[in-house]
Amino acid sequence: MTSAPPFRFAGNSDLIRRKRILALTVIVMVAFSAGCGGSQASPPAPHIEHLTLWLDYTPWGVHVPIYAAEALGYFARNGLSVSIRPPANVTDPLKLVAYSKRNTLAIGYMSDVVTAESQGIPVVSVAALVQHHLNCIMTLKRSGITSPRQLAGKRIGAAETPADTVILNTVFKKAGVSGRVQRVNVNYDYVPALLQGRVDAIEGAYQVWERIEIQQAGQRVNVIQLQKWGVPDEYELVLLASRSMINAQPQLIRRFMRALGEGETYAVTHPAGAVSLFLKLNRSYDTAKERTLVQRSWRLLIPFVKPPSVRFGSQSATRWHRLAVWMYRQHLVRHLVPTASLFTEKFPA
Repeated sequence: MTSAPPFRFAGNSDLIRRKRILALTVIVMVAFSAGCGGSQASPPAPHIEHLTLWLDYTPWGVHVPIYAAEALGYFARNGLSVSIRPPANVTDPLKLVAYSKRNTLAIGYMSDVVTAESQGIPVVSVAALVQHHLNCIMTLKRSGITSPRQLAGKRIGAAETPADTVILNTVFKKAGVSGRVQRVNVNYDYVPALLQGRVDAIEGAYQVWERIEIQQAGQRVNVIQLQKWGVPDEYELVLLASRSMINAQPQLIRRFMRALGEGETYAVTHPAGAVSLFLKLNRSYDTAKERTLVQRSWRLLIPFVKPPSVRFGSQSATRWHRLAVWMYRQHLVRHLVPTASLFTEKFPA
């Protein structure tokens, strides 16, 4: 396999590229002061360190805890001034975090870390932000298609990236319909392709975003989970740091994770309030339909971000090993990468 920028294995940030979203950069700088009145002197403000967080793409529902942490001052309370930045290109965040000389973190994809390690790019996952696949196969309810076995003789729309190809190969082999499903390149235009009847199913769309868009168009949806058909489950989004930053500034990462964990707790326990904070900082969601999309998206995301009895951000060696082995066997990477080099559990929220 020729060397190439890491690709996204499950889901695609392009799912929201059609939205008119401003490339908003928000810098949170809240100085601590505790004026106690009288002649008492205020305690000195803590040292504020600057940090850049690159998003995986434009802000959407999955970023609600980040903006909640920002708006509620959790980053500042932990001595951080965080610049939240959407990238110009979806492949940029991983490279920016790997080679930046400044305090930089990024949101990326689990499989990208495996690909990066196979290419010698020095990034590590420090937290799982979404615990399971968001990518799936979707069909319209009225089609009656609830299993890949029913796709024999049908058409499925996908972006036809190398990852999409091996995902569908795996699913169809498990379902026993290999070679009997027509694949259509819809170039990320999942929703129009399905609603207009150009395909009978789509793969690559998010069950917490495009699913809602289809429902807003008046259609109900069947969701087919990939992990039930041979594709290893994965952490859809992970927090990335460079090895040099992990070694040189572990306390900075710990403070960020502490603040983000507070934002996640607030967003899970106060979903409406958290979404309201997000929308105040992302005003390009300027119609009632778009705001409802974000609201419903975050509510669907909650069990993916914080499943019962799972600590926010936690990762397992078993999950990483299974994905690395599967990618190697599917020829997505040239060699089997060591699991221990892919992630760390040193930074609990």
